[in-house]
Amino acid sequence: MPEYTVTSEIYEEYDYQTKITPSKEGNVISEFPFLLPSSNSSVRYDDDEDLDVERPKKEVIRIEHSSKTKISLVGLQVWRGAFLLGDWLIHLGLKGELAGKNVLELGAGTGVTSFVAAMYAKKVVCTDIDLGGILDLIKLNARYNKKLIKSEFKVMPLDFTETTWSSQLTNVIRDVDIIICADGAYLFFTSMYHATIL
Repeated sequence: MPEYTVTSEIYEEYDYQTKITPSKEGNVISEFPFLLPSSNSSVRYDDDEDLDVERPKKEVIRIEHSSKTKISLVGLQVWRGAFLLGDWLIHLGLKGELAGKNVLELGAGTGVTSFVAAMYAKKVVCTDIDLGGILDLIKLNARYNKKLIKSEFKVMPLDFTETTWSSQLTNVIRDVDIIICADGAYLFFTSMYHATIL
């Protein structure tokens, strides 16, 4: 059975790539800009009685990734669901709903969504399958984005084809308040693909 190569749809929409040299040949480094609105929604006026509008702060998430992969390694790419879930996490974070919470991300891929959660949560555990260097890539991307990460941050392997998990992972799961998963369809089908070839 041939393994197909896939490319994330986001790469066709806009060129996020930088000229920064990636750590691994074949990878690229992209910068994804986002606006971080203020949580203060009160109306203020300046000395001249003009409305004082607070502009959102512009931030950037820097991610090393692959621009195309085999289906079994889709986690090495950035997918649209990570951005959608990231926007929702910013909304929750500004409302204070992630404060003091332990968040677990399933199938974190390059780590984009976990980094956003880590701006607001108490603890974030970023998980994915230990395949193709994906866990090392998440750790590398965490270093690129250390200024955004305000919580305790941990990267752990989690393979849905395994019937038993380590006691360390089981203990982490017991303490989780919120579980997030972007692009769950990719996660499911990739896990099923691995299960059929094992």
